[in-house]
Amino acid sequence: MKSLRYRGVVLAGAVVILVAVAAWANVYLLDFNGYDYWWPSNCYNALGDVTDFNPDYLSLDFSTNEYTISLQQICVTSVDSTSFPGMKIFYLEGGTLDIYGDDLVTGTHRDYGTNPPNATAPSTFEDGQLILGGDFSQMTVTWNMMTGEGSLEGVLTFNRGAQLDSIPEAQRDGWTLAALRVTGSEIPTPEGYFWQIDGQVYISDPIPVENSSWGQIKQQYLGGN
Repeated sequence: MKSLRYRGVVLAGAVVILVAVAAWANVYLLDFNGYDYWWPSNCYNALGDVTDFNPDYLSLDFSTNEYTISLQQICVTSVDSTSFPGMKIFYLEGGTLDIYGDDLVTGTHRDYGTNPPNATAPSTFEDGQLILGGDFSQMTVTWNMMTGEGSLEGVLTFNRGAQLDSIPEAQRDGWTLAALRVTGSEIPTPEGYFWQIDGQVYISDPIPVENSSWGQIKQQYLGGN
């Protein structure tokens, strides 16, 4: 009975209460796939194709343009191979991500070639118009040496490109690029590349606060009695 009396006091004293409920949701910018490589030996690089995009941020036309990405010179600062048996974790800093649009008719089709950097890679991924570009502050590459699985996650700030203004200025920091190693693919990895990767660029964005009356909260948590 004590708990019931306490609940009655709380409800009687809270005549009008507004509660702001904040939440977080991931808002994606684009999807991509491609291949990565290390060059020089301690710097991570990746090249690939944009496969999908968020029209709230970008204006892309796959019927007229080829859209490619280029990650360059994200370099290792330390390696952890002891914290988790069979795992190797690379911690990296610096480097860039750039997204290009190249005309399908008059442009040059991207070509991975072999043993990058080479005569066509990254150059054919970096021609045409720079759509959007940014700088990484950090990245982590994780490799499970027992299963062959791998992943990467980097944090970047967008600060250049023809469509930079499409991203609100207050939202240009804190984007995440995350990707997984593709295993079991029937498509062979080109010679000299490390992993086939499939990834996304997204940001964790707060959902606008939601105002709820005490009556609504009572209904939800106390059954409305």
